[in-house]
Amino acid sequence: MRDYLFAAIRYVLLVGSVLAVFWLIKWHNRVKIPTGAGYMEPEYPPGNYSLKADYKKASDLLPGTAVAFYMPDPGQEVRLAWVIAHEGQTISIEPKKGERRKYVVKVNKQEAAVQPITGLSAALPEIVVPKDCVFLLANQAGIDSLKYGPIPLRLIKGRLN
Repeated sequence: MRDYLFAAIRYVLLVGSVLAVFWLIKWHNRVKIPTGAGYMEPEYPPGNYSLKADYKKASDLLPGTAVAFYMPDPGQEVRLAWVIAHEGQTISIEPKKGERRKYVVKVNKQEAAVQPITGLSAALPEIVVPKDCVFLLANQAGIDSLKYGPIPLRLIKGRLN
């Protein structure tokens, strides 16, 4: 009887451990967009999102892909941004003529987006995105490639589903 009791306890502990590992893996690959942050709205309203790390190289992250990434600063906070360009592509940002605080984002000399960008006081000269890096723009100033330059692929936590 005692052996059965110990076997049952071991079985419960084993099953509990396996479930705990699966739960940790599931929640590790998630990101929360807080309410009122304005991070990625309207495409991604506040809530929890799962992440996929199904890319092998920076060019697998196509422009327009939303990603979670670790900021290069100490402390490594996770932030959200859009991929604008990947390795080998040329990016430039210049003020839109006739509109205050709006900028034209060009990838390989073609207009990719027109958007308000805070924290930018002048045009950004052409930059070629290095190997294994992506150029990111976020809805919030100071947390993207405008501050840090191209972001290495190793700092990308995953793309939003």
